[in-house]
Amino acid sequence: MSKSIIRLLIADDSADEAESLSNALRQAGYLLKTQRIEDIGTLDAALSKEAWDAVVCKSALPQLKISDVRQVLDKHHATCTMLLVTKKMAADEIRQAMAQGVRDVFMQGDWVRLGPAIEREIETGKAQQAHAETAETLRQLENRYRVMIETSQEAVAYCHEGVYVDANPAYLSLVGCANVDDLSTIPVLNLIDKNDHARFKNWLRKPDSHEGAQEFLALDSDGRGFAAEIAMSPIHLGGESCVQIFVRDVSKRKALEVKLQYLHQRDALTGTFNRPYFMQELARAIELAEKNKTATGLVGVEIVGLKDLNQSIGHAACDRMLMSVTRHLREHADKNHLLARTGGGQFSILLSGKNENENKKFIEDIRASAATVRFKEAGNDIPLSIAVNHVAVDGSVTDREKLLNRIFAADTQVTAPVRAGKASVAESKPVPETPKPSAANETHSPPASAAGKSSAAADFSGQISAALANNSIELFFQPIVNLHGEAREYFEVLPAIQMGNGEMLGADRFMPSAVNSDLASKIDRWMMQQCIEQLTQRQKDGQETSLFISLSDSALTDKILLQAAHQHLKATRLDAGRIYLQLSAAIVKKHNAAARLFVAEARKIGLNVVIAGLDSQRIGIDDLKEIDIAYIAIDCCSDTDSGVGAVNDSALRNAVALAKKLKTATIARRVENAEIFSLLWGAGVDYIQGDYLSPALTSPDHHFPEEQTLSSDVAQPAFNLRAAG
Repeated sequence: MSKSIIRLLIADDSADEAESLSNALRQAGYLLKTQRIEDIGTLDAALSKEAWDAVVCKSALPQLKISDVRQVLDKHHATCTMLLVTKKMAADEIRQAMAQGVRDVFMQGDWVRLGPAIEREIETGKAQQAHAETAETLRQLENRYRVMIETSQEAVAYCHEGVYVDANPAYLSLVGCANVDDLSTIPVLNLIDKNDHARFKNWLRKPDSHEGAQEFLALDSDGRGFAAEIAMSPIHLGGESCVQIFVRDVSKRKALEVKLQYLHQRDALTGTFNRPYFMQELARAIELAEKNKTATGLVGVEIVGLKDLNQSIGHAACDRMLMSVTRHLREHADKNHLLARTGGGQFSILLSGKNENENKKFIEDIRASAATVRFKEAGNDIPLSIAVNHVAVDGSVTDREKLLNRIFAADTQVTAPVRAGKASVAESKPVPETPKPSAANETHSPPASAAGKSSAAADFSGQISAALANNSIELFFQPIVNLHGEAREYFEVLPAIQMGNGEMLGADRFMPSAVNSDLASKIDRWMMQQCIEQLTQRQKDGQETSLFISLSDSALTDKILLQAAHQHLKATRLDAGRIYLQLSAAIVKKHNAAARLFVAEARKIGLNVVIAGLDSQRIGIDDLKEIDIAYIAIDCCSDTDSGVGAVNDSALRNAVALAKKLKTATIARRVENAEIFSLLWGAGVDYIQGDYLSPALTSPDHHFPEEQTLSSDVAQPAFNLRAAG
């Protein structure tokens, strides 16, 4: 028996009979709250005030017809049940009353059954209400899920026994259908290239047999293949067992992986294979020669005296010389030969395993053709001395370094050039025991990071003043390449000053002198002016270039910098959003109030701000909170002695986590080798930049190389800021 109060409306024109019904229920142990009603008006008023559990109506009341009571209950959306009490009623009349909504009929005075019937109907009503609420919740969830699926950029479809049941707009677009009805006539297998049909069908039959996504070659509506990541899961749709299929186009990711693989294997300047990849292939060749008792050849081509040339004609000219020699070698090498740049001016060629006579002929041809290499710079013939040597790869020497030492021997003798501008050629005398420096030590070093201990404290204020007065500071532009972010035409601006001996002096070396001699602010203003003019011209040409300018610490207190920039921007009508000002994390942390004020002023005129160098600075969310910054730049440091890039995994992930909290993106700078790409990719870095990716250019024009495009094929080669020795 229920101990809760039963709220009961009694429709009866007799107060005594209504009281008799109430007393009978109370005597049976029920707790009641009752109200007697006599007509539709009092029923309407009672329902307006509060909720009731049941209405017990006396039959044969002309002023309270059953149909009228039902109508009032529906008007108030009342969930109370309706019961009928009668003295006498024919079976047809009972059936009619039940049809109008009466749940049960009782004889007058038969109150023993009335109480349990009311309890039963109350519980039934609660169950019906719970069911209705659950159904409404389910409907809302289905609608929400439907909206999510409909608006999802991922293609989602549902199929039953290989036939489509439903799909979202992204999937319909993928297969070229206007609606689901058109899709129902297309087999699911049409999505997959025929070479993957068997594997796809097996998975479709047992969608729960494989966890996670699998990669397939899928076909779009035009029949073009693309790399797709597909996930399946069994699901019930409309009471029917179906398979839910998610399709994600990963062709862009695959293309990026191909590009990263290309960068991992290639030399940044020449586009030939790099030393690490060449050493891997050389190890395989040694292993095959030892196993199969066969031999192939290894040829070394070296520009002798490249370091001296670097001092005499400068870095840019030496880079162009390397490109010229590279093109010459590629023209003469067999397509099956492996050509690599294994040192500053050293090229190694692993022959393709032909017979000894053919290898000798190739070596003679290379030596003869090397003598014809000519190079001009500024209209002047530059004398070249090229050494060519070779060794057999027959398994007798298994040490790769020793083999390279033999073709790049320390005591190479070279005769004087026959005439200016034409290369002289000599065969190296092998000295296998003479150790050679690794290629990493011979590859170019950017001025920005090449400062030695002896030059770190040097005073370059005179050269800086002269360069500012003569407007002769050179600007180079290093591409910032998309990794996880949106594709943008981003470049960092790198200033350099050419010394009297042709050496390029980078900012890391001359800026300390600029700060000590109060010239840093002048450099900041000069760079800002030059970048605005550069961007204005590119804006007129329809190019959406953006430049990243590293400012000195003096910028925070320079009241002229932003004012002059604002006036220049208004005069040129340049979109200020194309300029990104880079502030060091150290100065932002040290002078946080001044940094906040500077950023606010910069943002007021539309300039963007980047916080750079978070790898070594313990800067937290409180230091950057409420500062409107566009990017956080992380430096991937490089060990210049070993050439091995080093990045602190924990610091990197902390910086990325900080960027996410600030709802901004990240840039990894100074990426010097491909080994750290996987770390940067896994950490979720948005953009990457560095000499290994692309050297600095003389103008902000950069096209990411395709897999088969070598930089040595480009008619106007990119200029590399790295020193050519």
